[in-house]
Amino acid sequence: MKHDVRPRALPFRSDRPVRWGRTTRLSAIACLVSLAYAENPGLAADKSGDIKRKSSYLPVDTRAAVARRQPPKQEETIYVTATRQRTDPQKTPVAVGVVTSSELRKRDLRTLTSLSSSTAGLQIPAPFGNNVPYIFIRGLGTTVPTYSSAVGVYVDDVYQSRTINGGVFGLPDVERIEILRGPQGTLYGQNTSAGAVKIISRTPGNKTTGYLGIAGGTYGQLNGDAYISGPIIKDVLSASLAYAHNENNGYTYNRTLKENVNRTLSDQGRVKIHFTPLRDHGPDFLLSVYYLGDRSDNSEPSPVGVPGSNPRVTYDNVDPRYRNNALLTSFTATQKINTHLTFRAITGFRHFNNSPDPWTVDGVATNTYQWLLNMKQNQFSQEAQIQGHYNRLSFTSGVIDYHEIYDVYRPSVTNNVYAGISSHTTVDSVGFYGQGHYQITSKLGLTLGLRYFTEWDNYRNTGYRYGNSYTRLSTLYNLTGLHQHTNGFTPKGGLDYTFNKKIYGYLSITRGEKSGGFNPVAANAAVATIPVMPEWVTTYEAGFKYTSPDRKYIVNIDGFYNDFSNYQTTLRNAYYNGQIVNGAVAINAESARTYGGEAETVLHPTNDLTIRLNATLLQADFTNFNKKTAVGNVNYTGNALPYTSRWNVGGNVTYTLPLDPKIGAISLMANVRYTSRSYGDIANTVRIPKQVHLDIGAYYTAPGSHWGGYVRADNLINSTYAVGGLPNMLGVSGLAATVYNPPRMIIVGANYSF
Repeated sequence: MKHDVRPRALPFRSDRPVRWGRTTRLSAIACLVSLAYAENPGLAADKSGDIKRKSSYLPVDTRAAVARRQPPKQEETIYVTATRQRTDPQKTPVAVGVVTSSELRKRDLRTLTSLSSSTAGLQIPAPFGNNVPYIFIRGLGTTVPTYSSAVGVYVDDVYQSRTINGGVFGLPDVERIEILRGPQGTLYGQNTSAGAVKIISRTPGNKTTGYLGIAGGTYGQLNGDAYISGPIIKDVLSASLAYAHNENNGYTYNRTLKENVNRTLSDQGRVKIHFTPLRDHGPDFLLSVYYLGDRSDNSEPSPVGVPGSNPRVTYDNVDPRYRNNALLTSFTATQKINTHLTFRAITGFRHFNNSPDPWTVDGVATNTYQWLLNMKQNQFSQEAQIQGHYNRLSFTSGVIDYHEIYDVYRPSVTNNVYAGISSHTTVDSVGFYGQGHYQITSKLGLTLGLRYFTEWDNYRNTGYRYGNSYTRLSTLYNLTGLHQHTNGFTPKGGLDYTFNKKIYGYLSITRGEKSGGFNPVAANAAVATIPVMPEWVTTYEAGFKYTSPDRKYIVNIDGFYNDFSNYQTTLRNAYYNGQIVNGAVAINAESARTYGGEAETVLHPTNDLTIRLNATLLQADFTNFNKKTAVGNVNYTGNALPYTSRWNVGGNVTYTLPLDPKIGAISLMANVRYTSRSYGDIANTVRIPKQVHLDIGAYYTAPGSHWGGYVRADNLINSTYAVGGLPNMLGVSGLAATVYNPPRMIIVGANYSF
């Protein structure tokens, strides 16, 4: 009987990560034996089927060298859902940056502010703390935290309204963060006129995995992380639990309170349950419940021009600790209708309660300018989608209903004069949308999309007179029945072209919108009655994406032009309908523009070296701003938009030392960020200097890839920069104060994963 000695192909799964441990080395040897067996006459089989070696074979030292040889280092394929469908970002006609879980963990990115410069076009200053990030994409964002943002933040496909209370995300179950640049109004709706930030957490499955991490460092830094995920009933029910603790003792000394301030203290957790009752043949249910308990400080500024002033010293007489509890839940149900169509329903609920929430911006030991910004918010959304996949056509269509209740209680003191307001806002909106991509030829594709929205804003505001310690004395006014109804269309059109296997290009025209409404913290009746109209933007964009065949080199470039109408901003003591309105008034500038170019690269020059670079060149200014102010009838046409730097550059270099695998792996990392100067106000009087930040770290992974440790230095050069402030205390006190970036921090940590 003859034995079949023909070589048999080894099974290969391209979606499995490459691990160079014992199993991989054995697999590599097996592959070499198979190849030699198939192609070398020096190997044959005897009649029993056993392999016998002849005199012609590789020398021992040569075989060892071949076994040690690693395949070329390449960038792993990471899929994104920027178009609401799972796609390769290098073949997606959208400018999208991705921060992976490994990057988040290695760089210990725990807040949205820490993402600044991690991808092109993204700047997130936080002059008043991590809980209040100012998210800017391509020069457009929002500096009033109680307003709707120009950048939509989504957690597991649930939108988070208002920029306040959205800055903490650092759980160890985050799979990736997608930064979508440019208006996303068609698929993601209102308040995405600049773009969107999507935080996506892992879905539990049949594989049991876990992670434990602890770290400590200077300024009392203490971080702890825990994550476990696995099956309860195989193929039917699985669950995961993630937890993170983050604290430090503060890095600014308050000479009035005799203690450090600008502290961090937060705990957060998420539970996810994945249920597939009929396995692959029925519906798929995913429940996510997230909780945040934050007891950190609002940032206390340091006074400027006061004798003995120092960037790391403040004299404020306000205890800045706030109490913030937040809950975010999402429930997603997915059902495949047939081979082409899939139905998906997303139910979201969010609640937060900030109380007490003390703020101060004077930096001195007198009651100059302080307030409480106590807030409570509840929002509910229900979205239904149908996704289709045909030979040349793919599409997503849907409808979403959104409801929000937002209450603000804001007593304040200005030069020892106490006053305050409370406001109640309800927002209801409905959106209908559809976007499809049609492959006209094997190389040319067409994208068309349209969204219709309608929104109702109802508002009431009551003013009070207060005594010392915010004791309410009397009612000054009571405004009710304020209402605004808006609607409109946000279309999208684009073409994409695959030049070859390496180069992919696209161009698009997109419309975006940011909601209008009333000022939730209007300081008086005159300000409260003035609504702000929706902000509109039309964006023209073209880009190219290059991917080398082995994915060792990725280079993406794009150019854009944003044309704004009714740009939303704030003026103090403005003219409105021929009258001077005292206080900060939310208004619409006639027009503004931002334009520029972006580049992102991922390079693997050698197996041991990875280089990531991104750069943005931006011009952002008012093209028509003729609104008058009470001081000098100032015309702001030509002024730069707030917090827009001409240059924004980020770079990350990781080098893995070529050590014997028996020793483990040691990686060295350096991360640098550069932003050119910008301004913190529309008058361009608050100058924020150019900034350079350098972080370095060394990471060790033990053989087997379970245990690891690291040491990291954030802000290695201990640079001190003003990150924001208020000009002359908004004209109130005659003083100026500003907030500075954190100093150098050294952190040492260890972790275990399985």
